[in-house]
Amino acid sequence: MRSAGRPAVVEQPGQAGDDQRSFRQRLLDALEESIAEDGYPKTTVADIVRRARTSRRTFYEHFPSREACFVALITDANTAQVNRISAAVDGTAPWQRQVRQAIEAWIASAESKPSLMLSWIRDGPSLGAAARRLQRGTMENFIAMVQSLCDTGEFRRAGAGRCHDSGRSCFSVACAN
Repeated sequence: MRSAGRPAVVEQPGQAGDDQRSFRQRLLDALEESIAEDGYPKTTVADIVRRARTSRRTFYEHFPSREACFVALITDANTAQVNRISAAVDGTAPWQRQVRQAIEAWIASAESKPSLMLSWIRDGPSLGAAARRLQRGTMENFIAMVQSLCDTGEFRRAGAGRCHDSGRSCFSVACAN
């Protein structure tokens, strides 16, 4: 039954999922803001929900703990960083220029979120096993990115790229293969 003067709300396909992603992103953004202003150690779930303008219930629907929220934030930031670096590299440019592009994009990405990057370095280890899994996943993503970026004609012509016998990336320009 509709109230007079109010249109019926019709949920569009995927709208509920979009709302859930929106709440999740608001919580992550709120944690990032709190880290920038107060640091991760001083940030509480209450701080996060206050900044996100939502409830503790909503927080716990998305994350079992503050630490899990932090892991999700760092995971998303690291994924965005890998994507930013990959997008910045012109695979047709000379290999030296590609290396410079990747390094400059990496530095720019880290500089764009200095509080978060510093918190990842300082506070991440306090997460114990979760930090080790996060670090391992992050390193695997970076390794896959570097392998992909180095698997170009420019790197192969320079003698780098995929090793012929192992299928692994060979980062040495002096590779005998």
